[in-house]
Amino acid sequence: MSKSNIAAFVAAFIAALSLISTAYANPGSPTAAAQKTSDVDTVTISPNLQITLPEKTFRMWPEQFYEFKGGYQLSNGMTLVLFNIGHGMYAKMSGQESHRIVPTATNTFVAVDRQLKMTIDLKENGEASGEVLFVVPALVQANGNVIGEHFVASTFR
Repeated sequence: MSKSNIAAFVAAFIAALSLISTAYANPGSPTAAAQKTSDVDTVTISPNLQITLPEKTFRMWPEQFYEFKGGYQLSNGMTLVLFNIGHGMYAKMSGQESHRIVPTATNTFVAVDRQLKMTIDLKENGEASGEVLFVVPALVQANGNVIGEHFVASTFR
């Protein structure tokens, strides 16, 4: 197993632990009005994680994207925010730069820079479920160890 596969596995495992600890710590906590939530959280770990742009994107009208705009709390504690500037669609993860995104299906978006991919399933009751795959840049730890660029997968809470 390569270092990047191990890092992806560890990141997904930590996200799953975060999900479990949050569920036990705050089982009845209220949700913010702008936050869309789900009772179902799953993480699928794939050894060959990658984010690709399709040759042809999905045509989405501004009023269709409007349904997806807003903030989503993720199982790893981060927040995903979707917004637009003019006709451009953007996504921003907590503590990261904004990414211009394009729709690849009715509910799937990919960042043009291939650093982020998300699937959002909106429900009639206003809740949402889905998953986000994003790239975490390389990091040098205080002890000098280098953690290479790796993927993190997270689900919606």
